Amino acid sequence: NSTIPITYTSDNISVATIVNGKIHINGAGQTNITASQAGNNTYSEATPVTQILTVNPAPLTITADDKTKPVGSLNPPLTATYSGLVYGETPSYLVIAPIITTSATESSPVGLYPIIVSGGSSPNYTITYVPGNLTITAVLPAIVVPNTFTPNGDGINDVWNINALVAYPQCLVSVYNRYGSMVYQSKGYTKPWDGTYGGAQVPPGTYYYIIDPKNGTKQLSGYILILR
Repeated sequence: NSTIPITYTSDNISVATIVNGKIHINGAGQTNITASQAGNNTYSEATPVTQILTVNPAPLTITADDKTKPVGSLNPPLTATYSGLVYGETPSYLVIAPIITTSATESSPVGLYPIIVSGGSSPNYTITYVPGNLTITAVLPAIVVPNTFTPNGDGINDVWNINALVAYPQCLVSVYNRYGSMVYQSKGYTKPWDGTYGGAQVPPGTYYYIIDPKNGTKQLSGYILILR
């Protein structure tokens, strides 16, 4: 009967609704979709036909973010990354928010500690959890830069000793003369500068340094005075 439209209904609107004859998915679960057609003077009412619609939960992965802190400090805020949210949803759409924990405390020694995420719940998602790590690092010594040394071969203060840089193996140390020309550069500082450039002694005077610790902290800069 082409003169009377077929109508559709859903008996579980939390799973699906019918809008303008089309199914709109609202959530995971099952609903019965029934097609029916009324009768008129010419045609009898059609026998309704029902099909089961199953909407599966979407896969969602929640990964604990890796964190780092120095020994003796409070734990940083623990966070997680969500992969697989659908329909523009945010983590706030979960019925129960996950909890993120670690066994590390303020008094925990240097080491690697697991960060565990668990406990989240939503009927619309099948959740997989991926742990992270909290790395507790040793407290690095402050970088104290001497501003004078005397490379004259007397065995006293002959090199530019920056003792703390032993703890910064990725550091970059650069020294420039007053004209901006580089006279020294070292990646790491296992061998202190002896006041030479290209095998020859640099003239006495004021030079300028930049020390990049290469660990996320700010660069240090200043001057160094060479006396002979």
